[in-house]
Amino acid sequence: MLVGADLATQQRAHGVRRRALHSISLALARHPGLVAHTWTLIEGRADRLARIAAIFDFVHRAAAGDALPPAATAQPATTPMSALRDGDVTAALMAAMLRAAGERATVAFTREMAFVRVAVGGADVAQLPPWARPLRFPGGRLEVGLAPGRQWTPPGYLPAPAREGLHSRRRSLARAS
Repeated sequence: MLVGADLATQQRAHGVRRRALHSISLALARHPGLVAHTWTLIEGRADRLARIAAIFDFVHRAAAGDALPPAATAQPATTPMSALRDGDVTAALMAAMLRAAGERATVAFTREMAFVRVAVGGADVAQLPPWARPLRFPGGRLEVGLAPGRQWTPPGYLPAPAREGLHSRRRSLARAS
């Protein structure tokens, strides 16, 4: 009985975290000040990957400089925001800025970390740095995972625990369907 209750609690927490990340990201992407700043940041960059890299670098520097407070201390523990973890707000900000720049970006997360998935095409993959690991989805869709945060993670590369968590989740979803 305790195991089932624990699983239900974990599933509820997962849903709250997912909805909170999505809501924050959309609200930020629609904020006129953030949109204007994003366009100023990417101005003069004709290459799509250069625009994505500029946004990644900005968000990483903001997170590393403690411009964004850790999610655990941002709100009282009684609000849905308490479901967020360190790095979630940073990922939501990055997804919002990428959306404001016209990119197809999605906030995703595993138990280990939150990250942003950005859709890429075949021509983009050829221009990615050698360490980048494109994520292949059913139907041939390609995305690159970006993990902005306080610690440096190369663009397009998810740390091994996050990749393993994402792959195990895909296997369990495939078995369930």
